[in-house]
Amino acid sequence: MFDILHPVVNNYLPLFMIFYNYICLIIAKLLLISFIIYITIKFIQCFRRNQTITSKGKAVLITGCDTGFGHLLALSLNGLGFRVYATVYDTNTSGAQMLSKKCQFIDKMVVIKMDVTNDQEVRHVYQQVSEDLTKNDVVLWSVVNNAGLMLYSRLDWGSLESIQNVFEVNVFGVLRVTRIFLPLIKQSKGRVINYSSIVAYCSLQNLGIYCMSKAAVLRFSETLRKEMNEFGVTVSTICPGYYAHTELTNIALKGLEKAWNETDESVKSGYGDNYCDKIKKLYVKLQGMSFAQGNPNVVVNDIIDAIMNTSPKSHYFPIDGIVGKLAFYCNKYLCDTPDILNKM
Repeated sequence: MFDILHPVVNNYLPLFMIFYNYICLIIAKLLLISFIIYITIKFIQCFRRNQTITSKGKAVLITGCDTGFGHLLALSLNGLGFRVYATVYDTNTSGAQMLSKKCQFIDKMVVIKMDVTNDQEVRHVYQQVSEDLTKNDVVLWSVVNNAGLMLYSRLDWGSLESIQNVFEVNVFGVLRVTRIFLPLIKQSKGRVINYSSIVAYCSLQNLGIYCMSKAAVLRFSETLRKEMNEFGVTVSTICPGYYAHTELTNIALKGLEKAWNETDESVKSGYGDNYCDKIKKLYVKLQGMSFAQGNPNVVVNDIIDAIMNTSPKSHYFPIDGIVGKLAFYCNKYLCDTPDILNKM
């Protein structure tokens, strides 16, 4: 039978090779064209991303400027010429008072008390800002939802009220401020920038509540981005890595002790008397690790890019240091691998 087929194969083989070579040539051309298109798009994006808007006639409202990233951002934007509405929880704190003392342009730094969990207070600030915008002939270009609250605790520790407080600030606070100030952002076709976290993508033990709240902010931002597209409003999400600082450590440890003290005795007995101290030591150790000692300006610079770039990114991942980046991307993209972040 093979002897019979052999002449047939020999007759059609040249035709088959011609067809095969033709298909390979088409595929090669398509790959080359695709590569050229990809490089062209990247080049255009790179060129467009180097273009920035002017700060002239523009204002930015930032929540949570008492300390941390919000404080640094307020000073940086003031130095760039923006009119800054730096909202703080308490105007009498040293951090709030330093905003006016350290800023470059005192006439463009407006420090306002605003509790993001208080609907009436946020609406009052909206009226203040609206009047100030008109008075100074500027538009509200961006709202930066930076205010946040972290709870370092096991999921079965503490009271439900403590958990609700985290969501009141991190989720409903973001929702409240965005909804109230959105009309002004629509008018300017400006930006909404929401502070999430890398833990929105990869959960960590003892940070479960915080992870949940930041995941909610991420999904809120992605939905808002689609809904605001028709109004010309851009929405960006900032998802920083872990940045340790003394105040955050003190707040986290106090919250941990409070949660442990509020925990039912039947739950405590399952962990043992010394378990809370063990978690404290773990957190202090975490603070001292190299990936937690990043430069906070990495985060601030990304937020500024989201505010000023003509083509801002939808998501920013300001993670300083190779160890932190490696840990994050392994947990995000290699979901079946061991939980690297939890083993650090």
